[in-house]
Amino acid sequence: RMIFSFILVGWCGLIWAEPPDNNMFSSISEMSKLATFEKDYTKKLTDLVKIIENKVEVLEKIMIFKMFRSKDHFNSTIDPIKRVLNISEEEKGLRQQIQEGFKTLPNQAELEGAGNGLFLLQETYKLNVTLFSDGICQLPQGGPSFTSDEALLPEDTEYMSKIAFNRGFYDRAVDWAKVSVMKAKKEGTPKERLKTLKSLLSTTVKHHDKVLDQKGPSGSSGHDDSIWRTNLLPFDEKIRKKKKYKKVRKEKFIPIFKELHTSSQTWEHFNRLCAGEKLMSSEKEKDLKCYYLTQNDPFIRLGPFKLDVQHTKPFIAVFRHLLYDEEMDHYKAYARDKLHRSSVQTKKSTVVTRTSKQTWLDEFREPLKNQSNVISKNGWNYDDSGYYTKRKNMEVFDQVALRISDRISLATRLYIAHHAGGEPYQIANYGIGGVYNAHPDPFSFHAKPDLPEDKMADSVGRGDRMATFMGYLSDVQLGGATVFPNLGVSIAPEKGSAAFWWNLFSNGMLDSFTVHGGCPVLVGSKWITNKWIRWKAQEQSYPCDAGWVRHPGLHENSCEGGGRCTGRVDRWRKEFETFYNTFDYYDHLKTISTE
Repeated sequence: RMIFSFILVGWCGLIWAEPPDNNMFSSISEMSKLATFEKDYTKKLTDLVKIIENKVEVLEKIMIFKMFRSKDHFNSTIDPIKRVLNISEEEKGLRQQIQEGFKTLPNQAELEGAGNGLFLLQETYKLNVTLFSDGICQLPQGGPSFTSDEALLPEDTEYMSKIAFNRGFYDRAVDWAKVSVMKAKKEGTPKERLKTLKSLLSTTVKHHDKVLDQKGPSGSSGHDDSIWRTNLLPFDEKIRKKKKYKKVRKEKFIPIFKELHTSSQTWEHFNRLCAGEKLMSSEKEKDLKCYYLTQNDPFIRLGPFKLDVQHTKPFIAVFRHLLYDEEMDHYKAYARDKLHRSSVQTKKSTVVTRTSKQTWLDEFREPLKNQSNVISKNGWNYDDSGYYTKRKNMEVFDQVALRISDRISLATRLYIAHHAGGEPYQIANYGIGGVYNAHPDPFSFHAKPDLPEDKMADSVGRGDRMATFMGYLSDVQLGGATVFPNLGVSIAPEKGSAAFWWNLFSNGMLDSFTVHGGCPVLVGSKWITNKWIRWKAQEQSYPCDAGWVRHPGLHENSCEGGGRCTGRVDRWRKEFETFYNTFDYYDHLKTISTE
């Protein structure tokens, strides 16, 4: 029953020999390990069979000649007996290896995760269910085709039908149930089993028609805003004769760009963007340009940043060719043995929110030890200047991460190193149908008046996630775009490039138009790194005010047009970078607060 795991493994080329981790479906890196592990595990089972057969052969010879009856004959059986003993020791060791390996095989939860991943792939890219179940991904409208060496069994497609049903996609549940019956007939499945599959199909069709007749073809409802969907017409001919179905026409999709979508609207916009459909109008696109960004810095003029603007308000852009191959290789090598399943807090939903694995990479550890310094309760060392320190006093953890952070700071004029304005780098690898559903990045501290103490310290000490930097560490053969369903923006992953956008208004409130998500990975392995940039360290350049003003583009008000430089660019200086521990800073503020 590992077929879900292996149907996509043939489409990625990264293989390691270590045993796969738990939740392996959520990372192509772990899936690659699983492919190699399965090959090794199968070999061990084959070797065990050969050992047992050899053992049986020797024992049969001993029994046939009955050499145990006389002393003379006993001497002639010493070699066969030794052979049996040696074989038993070898068998014992191999059985132990097999038993240990069995613990790492995919469990039921892994099967469900892989099934949901395949569901997302088929649904997002509108793949033909019959072809997809045979391992063939044929994109619609003459798109590229990819073929796997594996195919789904009737039991697998039956399971896919149940997944679609449980998620409320009744039209797709019927499609998968039909394929189950078709495959079972083709393979000569026993009558009782075929009868069960036909019964599943019949039940699914009836429920589909019932939902369509009572609730309509699509929508969302309930405390968890659950989605349901059916075909426009029922399967039952008697129900189809009803007056309301006689003039049913498929409505033309019209994009809706607004701050808040319903779940079904988000799903529709998200999937259409992922599938490559253009939603942004030509009128809006005509104002989008590319710039050589120098920030009026003589050093940067020697090699300006390539800024490709994707949207103006809110500002979303891509830095082209920002990262070097050795830097990206370093990030992936660091992360491979440290990945763990990504999680996100969300209400119960019919959609998988995230299928990836992640780890964190920091530029610094903490201030260097100095016995003359004051040591805080959080373990930080400070001199007598207060709860602040400079870069020269920090212990560097990763030079590559620090070099990239300095490059981003030069480009954005923001303080982004951890403890000085940003969070550590998040490194993520996406698995089967690797997806991160539409979500905002900020915590929305300003919208939550009663924050717990740790969140209050984070809010006061660092501020909310003002901006997002997302670097693409790999190319993806197909899929994996970053999309903004409320804006109609889609950014294809390009190795070495990085997306950047503002998340907040000038008053610190969330700009809901920046809700975004990662499309399912259809072919390939997607590696990214995220750096979230907090507001507190940027308050001199971007002071908080009471208005709902969007921050300007990085190319705006940045001296690109010549003349005297004023405003936010003047306020950023590398030498002004300051490091501090959030909780020390918050505790210190409480001692001087008048409230």
